[in-house]
Amino acid sequence: MKKLIIAKPDKTLHKEQLAQIFAMTFPMNNYYEMYQYALDRYFYNSHYDWENSRVGLIDDKIVSHFGIWNYQIRIGKARLKSAGVGAVLTHGEHRKHGYLTKTATAALEAVKEAGYDFSILFGIPNFYHKFGYSRAWNNTHYKISIDNLPKEKPELSVKKLKKSQYPETEKLYNNVTKTLTGTAVRPTYSLYDKKESGYCWTDKSGKITGYIFVKTHPGELECIEAIGDVEQIFRTLVLIAKKTLVKNINFSFLHYELPIAKAIRRKNCTIEKHYQACGGPMAKIVNLRTMFRKMETELSERIKKSLIPDYKGELLISNAEERINLKIRGGKVVVSDSSKTKNCIKGDYRLAELILGTDEPYETAEATGIKFSGDGKKLAGILFPNRHPQQMIRDFF
Repeated sequence: MKKLIIAKPDKTLHKEQLAQIFAMTFPMNNYYEMYQYALDRYFYNSHYDWENSRVGLIDDKIVSHFGIWNYQIRIGKARLKSAGVGAVLTHGEHRKHGYLTKTATAALEAVKEAGYDFSILFGIPNFYHKFGYSRAWNNTHYKISIDNLPKEKPELSVKKLKKSQYPETEKLYNNVTKTLTGTAVRPTYSLYDKKESGYCWTDKSGKITGYIFVKTHPGELECIEAIGDVEQIFRTLVLIAKKTLVKNINFSFLHYELPIAKAIRRKNCTIEKHYQACGGPMAKIVNLRTMFRKMETELSERIKKSLIPDYKGELLISNAEERINLKIRGGKVVVSDSSKTKNCIKGDYRLAELILGTDEPYETAEATGIKFSGDGKKLAGILFPNRHPQQMIRDFF
């Protein structure tokens, strides 16, 4: 067996190889289209982390890859430095030799040393748990017929989105999603996918006040992002649906707390929630201490809004690798030195589900074997409620 060398990908030297092995592994029915996508957007106009991603090389040829995308993920108002994991692959001729495991291990070690707090990936079933990844959230899709939407034309003029306007939509998106758990802080990609069609509307001064991105499929219009006044969004989508001769509109990966999601739930609609025990969206705690330091303000607000805003005490939180202590005083939650408190929340790598707010906290604890002692259970219900996390598909990696 030839020797495998683990290295950082070289932005220039490995450019063609990365695109080729990516397109061969994920052709999506069109190798050449995926090859160009890799060069135009995925690796080179994105937040791909060349310093901490890793490739496995044999005779200077890439045989394995574990990609890291550097971005910020929201947990309420907290912003965590998150390692998005993508393009996890092994060349077909070099599989079943453990190359990917060695490449992944090296990348995850680099991520920890680089100061990441958290990690997210969208993976195949029954694989990533061995690297410490647990369920992150349940993908949600909404479907509605245009018969249940407004018949009136859009109040504001709708125009095709120009490339020069793209940064303006990112600012609007960040303003709307600034407290929505699971969403990414933009910019993530500097170019949007060529398969997407963007539309926007403006105020009298020419400032964008709302936009949508859509894709057209046989018999269905897919709305992959919608930000702005919900009435204007509905009317615009109906207009596009009629022009493309479709009756149903599907909203993909829609965050529960977005205004458009709330508006749809007040109408006749179908909501599909996809649960995966091990696969799909998955999360990993990279550094428990730095993560909780960044969550101090968010957790303090949760305590202040609870039925015990004046609670005074400490809380020990641990997983299989780390433990931290929270001091709670006067409505403030801060990370402190370890103590001998009896108030504990103890879990394993699946503690990520509780902290992220994947489901109801006590349901999560029961399913993942999290143990409470003292006031741990009471505090878990306050500090880690169900936040309906979801990431927009346009930020996937």
